[in-house]
Amino acid sequence: MKVLYVHNSLDLGGVQSVRYMFLKHLDSKVSGVDVCCLGRKGKIGEKIERLGYRVKALNEPYGLSRFSTTLKLYNYIKNNHFDIVHSALFYANYHGALAARMAGIPFLITEEHGEHYLHSGIRHFIYRVVGQKTAQRSSMVICCSDYVKQGVRRTYGLKGDNMIVLKNLIDDKRNEIKRPKEEVRSGLDIPFDAVVIGTISSLYWIKNQKILIDAVRDLNKNNLFLVMSGDGPLKDDLKNYAQKLGVGNRVRFTGPRDDVADMLNAFDIFALPSLSEGLPICLLEAMSAGLACVASRAGGITEVIEDAVTGLLFAPGDIAGLTGALKRVIDDGDLRRVLGSAARRHVLNNFKPSDYVNRVVALYKGLLGQ
Repeated sequence: MKVLYVHNSLDLGGVQSVRYMFLKHLDSKVSGVDVCCLGRKGKIGEKIERLGYRVKALNEPYGLSRFSTTLKLYNYIKNNHFDIVHSALFYANYHGALAARMAGIPFLITEEHGEHYLHSGIRHFIYRVVGQKTAQRSSMVICCSDYVKQGVRRTYGLKGDNMIVLKNLIDDKRNEIKRPKEEVRSGLDIPFDAVVIGTISSLYWIKNQKILIDAVRDLNKNNLFLVMSGDGPLKDDLKNYAQKLGVGNRVRFTGPRDDVADMLNAFDIFALPSLSEGLPICLLEAMSAGLACVASRAGGITEVIEDAVTGLLFAPGDIAGLTGALKRVIDDGDLRRVLGSAARRHVLNNFKPSDYVNRVVALYKGLLGQ
């Protein structure tokens, strides 16, 4: 069995982290595994290499019209005689499907991780058509949540015969902590006794981090700090907005970080105010670290958090709802601990790497057995 995993890039990101954790726990269940990224190898790619896997970076742009990228991928597939091409996210699925078809690969597996109502406008017509053709030609479409599966089925008109839900896996982030909380907070210029709300995600409109800054202003507590880890097109806008609201001295922008466990250990509360989510790996990471989590009822988030049991939920975009939920866990330390403990138990029991790996390997064997 020879399997090729195809990604857009292997920079820091949720889907890339899922692939790394999967390969970390794959052991010898599948031989002949390669990883290829259309763009940069990135930090996740380097981590995968340290596990002993071969990572091929094409270092090419991967838009729909980049047929030279498809051709390079085709040549790589053809020269290495893979049985299965397994890709994740739109562009990797698109180029992977074309290259695999050209190379005569018998099995194509694609992964979907986003909410598909975003492709409902006229301007997204071409994406819907391309996504539909790719999904229809896939031996199996893996969806990271029930919500995503519903969206894929509705948007692409699939009957569901070649679709499964495989929810993301998670490692215990407490096992990865390398630095004490006080050291991390000191590096961020945050007092050790402060209350820290943290979030880890790309700084992009769909993540809706702006209302976190509104909440910090409305809560009006001098010992309250907000930490945003990640990068994206809205970084400068968010910095300027924090200054405009007069809370710039209590908001920290760290940029992309590969010390996720240390960052989570420095937080008291994790917040995720997204307008859209498939099944966010950053939320699973925060829950595995035992943090009390406040998140929006967006997409697959409700498949992870049970309101008032494993976290607190609020309506997407509802600043008052977000502020009220944050106030509850800020003012009630016991509630913070109860929610954090329940969250940790839930994800460690229900998102086990071994379960995820065994299901993927069973899928491969089932396809090859056909």
